[in-house]
Amino acid sequence: MNRYVRGVVGVVGDDWRAELRFFFRWLPVVVLATLCAATALAFVRAAHAQALDPLVAEQAYLTADPIDPGRLGLATPAGRYAIRFVQGCDDLGVGQNVWIWPGADLPPWLPVGPIGLADPATAPCLAQIEGRMDTTPCFANAAGLCDAALEQE
Repeated sequence: MNRYVRGVVGVVGDDWRAELRFFFRWLPVVVLATLCAATALAFVRAAHAQALDPLVAEQAYLTADPIDPGRLGLATPAGRYAIRFVQGCDDLGVGQNVWIWPGADLPPWLPVGPIGLADPATAPCLAQIEGRMDTTPCFANAAGLCDAALEQE
């Protein structure tokens, strides 16, 4: 081994063989650990991306906010949230079923649209999420979708 390589590796004299054996003894362990971590990270990213697909709509419904009459409540399968409409929401009100796109990645904004709308880009309304009011999920119908008619019963 030439003097340059010994200087880079940090080996003095003939002790470089022991250092090389140590390196190759632990190399498979380091490679395996790196591959396991990379594989686990890929699975987590895939699961997260699948759960938060921006084009997947979720049905929810609007309720009255018990504290502030200027806000509305949004009942979702994940709980109830206080929201305030910021644009184009004149035709949405309490007791109405709506589509939301929780994966649109616009925090704290949430695209909201009437039932029948298929794309968050065409959602007529943006709502600002002001906080979580409760962990109680929405009332769901037989199909498992949130239904405002069941809230009022």
